[in-house]
Amino acid sequence: MKSIMLGRVLSLIACIMDIIIGSCCILFSIIMFCFSGGDSVGIVFVLVGVISIPITVISALYHFRNAIGKGSFSIDPLEDRLLNYKHEDITKGISNSSFCPYCGTKVMDNFEYCSRCGKKLP
Repeated sequence: MKSIMLGRVLSLIACIMDIIIGSCCILFSIIMFCFSGGDSVGIVFVLVGVISIPITVISALYHFRNAIGKGSFSIDPLEDRLLNYKHEDITKGISNSSFCPYCGTKVMDNFEYCSRCGKKLP
């Protein structure tokens, strides 16, 4: 079983919501088909429901893959703050002017910002 890392929870929630919305689209299409009576307005609503189903399935698969896959994309700002805090906590007191304390990239002494991660150097 793969673990869900901080920030990927949002993708898992989006996946669950996509499944719920897709289920509602299926239910909506069935109800509209049963009650349309063959009129053109009812058929349009059925088509909208049917077109929405593959869109929600694709979206659910994307979010599920993002939640459990390697190299997943995360837009959770809390994750960045926690990771940076832990990293700063570990590297606190270690000053090596030729390497970035955040990502470990070799930097020149006169650099104000890291060329790799873009963070301000101490």
